[in-house]
Amino acid sequence: MAGGVLAVVLALGGSGVMPAEVGAESVVRVAQVTPGQVTGRWDENRATLPEVGRYYAVHEFEGTAREVVSIDLVSDEFDAYLFLVGPDGNVFVQDDDGGEGTNARLMVELPATGQYQVIVTTYGAGEVEEYALSWGSASRADLELQRAGELNQQACQLFQQGLYNEAEPLLEEALSIRREQLGTDHPSIATSLNNLAGLYQDQGKYGQAEPLYQRSLACFGVKNLARIR
Repeated sequence: MAGGVLAVVLALGGSGVMPAEVGAESVVRVAQVTPGQVTGRWDENRATLPEVGRYYAVHEFEGTAREVVSIDLVSDEFDAYLFLVGPDGNVFVQDDDGGEGTNARLMVELPATGQYQVIVTTYGAGEVEEYALSWGSASRADLELQRAGELNQQACQLFQQGLYNEAEPLLEEALSIRREQLGTDHPSIATSLNNLAGLYQDQGKYGQAEPLYQRSLACFGVKNLARIR
């Protein structure tokens, strides 16, 4: 990380330690480099991950412990997948659909100073076409808001399974994080309030649900809500 921007080093061979299924000799050069973004393309001549048959490329950067970075893999043609390998050679975070649609996104606090390797690949085998990998620094507020989103997603899954008691503390924590980072009048606050209200309503706790619905609507300037029956 230099000057607040993630520095990616493109090479034909990496000096860092690759995970067992990826050989360092397979690090490939991408087609084009622009500030903050690289673009590339897979085809039948590219290396593939053994056994799963997925094309991949590796991009390297020097990171510093406790820095927060954001990495996005975007393609209109395939389901993107990202791995981040730490200085110890182990994959410590990965993502499939963390970005919009089937794009991948990683936002993470780096655990140590050293060389990191971003493994860019696909969810399915044999998928070709172009991709764009972009990167940059992120704030701790960004990291907290990502956690709130993850908590909300987990809670919604539990909600759909009827596990209300397990979902409620996750929704409450997500709401607390968003209030701390965003204030009181933000669409994400409205979403959290609405989700928590929906959980109460499904349990027949109308007295607890109604004020949350009212506060959710207030985020958008709506002042009145018909009483819940």
